[in-house]
Amino acid sequence: AGKISGYKTNNSGEDAGEIRNEVGASGGTGSGPYHYSWLKQEGFGSTEVIPGETEANLWPGKLTETTTYYRLASQGDCYPTHSSGVTITVIPAVQAGMIYGTLKEICPNTDLVEIQSMENGSGEGETPCTYRWEKKEEGKSEWELISGASKSSYRPGRLAKTTSYRRKTITLSNGKESEWTNEVEVIVKMVEAGKIKLQGSGNLCYGEDPGEIVSEAGGNVYFYEWEKLENGAVGYKPISGTSASYKPGPLKVTTSFRRKAWGYGGCTSYSNVVTITVGPKLLAGEIGGSRMIGYNGIAGLITNVKPASGGAAGVCTS
Repeated sequence: AGKISGYKTNNSGEDAGEIRNEVGASGGTGSGPYHYSWLKQEGFGSTEVIPGETEANLWPGKLTETTTYYRLASQGDCYPTHSSGVTITVIPAVQAGMIYGTLKEICPNTDLVEIQSMENGSGEGETPCTYRWEKKEEGKSEWELISGASKSSYRPGRLAKTTSYRRKTITLSNGKESEWTNEVEVIVKMVEAGKIKLQGSGNLCYGEDPGEIVSEAGGNVYFYEWEKLENGAVGYKPISGTSASYKPGPLKVTTSFRRKAWGYGGCTSYSNVVTITVGPKLLAGEIGGSRMIGYNGIAGLITNVKPASGGAAGVCTS
């Protein structure tokens, strides 16, 4: 069968070059031409014929797996013989692995997701690796490097908008990089609470009814809750009311109102705040001058003992 040569080591995907005819076939019946064919064995698999290859030399092309080649020679009715094998060793490509998200849908500004490694990346053989992560937020066309993210898994923290993630494996020895992994999208379910406004006046006398707080713009919600914050209190408190509008009733203290919207998956958001200013209770004051006089007598002066106070100037009566 003669002798062939072409031993070498390649990176995955590189051209293997030529397997050359060092010594041609010899022997046989002594008459008639020699005919060549080629065999290959990929990795530890079975040996198979390479179709259409009948020359003394062979160009294997690009390889992604270590492969051994043999040349067969035949003449006339003689049984074919094969050469010794030529092995082209292929260094495995850097593998990206696979990633997945622990949750695919979350509420805004929640820290519940980790992008975990379903399959770690791998380098050339046993070469240690590091990782590079990128993200792309909804509405953007370009991927953005995530600074400091170099482990096999990544925790994004609080998310305000839908974001996609991908990972790349990099060998520490020579900086070779894999392709990108699959992409993982974390969908942030936005809840639009809408806007509210007061139909009446926002400046009231003590005990006056402000009218209705109505929905100025709706949102994508299932139902509402209302909350109020009275002047001097700490923190909003829930109040009765689950419709889009709310009637506070008579107020005795300046009070702020907001509407809480519940959406998909228990996600919530708040509307703008409507504040109704309530003046202090209007007091009429005190007068003095009580006395007894005779018929048709002069009553004298009724005096102002304590002036009126409170109320909203110019609008309240008592």
